[in-house]
Amino acid sequence: MIKSYPKAFKSIYYIISEFKKNFKRDPMRTEILKLLYLADLDYYKKCGEKYTELDYIFYKRGPWTEVFHHILDDMKGKEIWESKLKRVNGEDFYLYGLTGKTPRSETEIESDVKTILDNYLFIFRESQLIHLLEFVYKEEPMASTKQGDPIDFSRAILNVRDERERYRQKRRRQLEKVAGLKNDMVEDGLELFNEFKPLRDRANKTL
Repeated sequence: MIKSYPKAFKSIYYIISEFKKNFKRDPMRTEILKLLYLADLDYYKKCGEKYTELDYIFYKRGPWTEVFHHILDDMKGKEIWESKLKRVNGEDFYLYGLTGKTPRSETEIESDVKTILDNYLFIFRESQLIHLLEFVYKEEPMASTKQGDPIDFSRAILNVRDERERYRQKRRRQLEKVAGLKNDMVEDGLELFNEFKPLRDRANKTL
């Protein structure tokens, strides 16, 4: 499973490894998933695509994907441990931590994704889970998604500065390509000019 979703695996591993350092406790499954979703959302706003390979739907408590649970199941007993506990109301919840075993796959995430996750870990360091959930609900595309529907990231409001920079880079590549074509045309023209110069000189003398 982790081989099919390497970026999701790396992100989950990083969230679990860093969560306790920031919150002084082990993360709940819901918290891991919400942080994973927020990282994908911020990455999409910056780069125009999600970081992980996950597709989310609006489930009972926000963004959800069955694949997330499959990845956790694959990691259990290997990279992570799982502890099942009960709330006062009798509802089950799950906590996670690292086993300390050598991961079976690469766990180093890209610096920009690390920055995104570190920012959210910092923001919610003193917050309750409800604050994290409320933040997720208010952000597009969740805000306009109905329960049970896929979450369409194209409705997310992109970072204007990053969007402008992407346009500038795209435009620059186009101009460089056109400039290269012009240069080729000039060089070809000079070759033809030099090749037929003797014929033109002879014709001028004859005339």
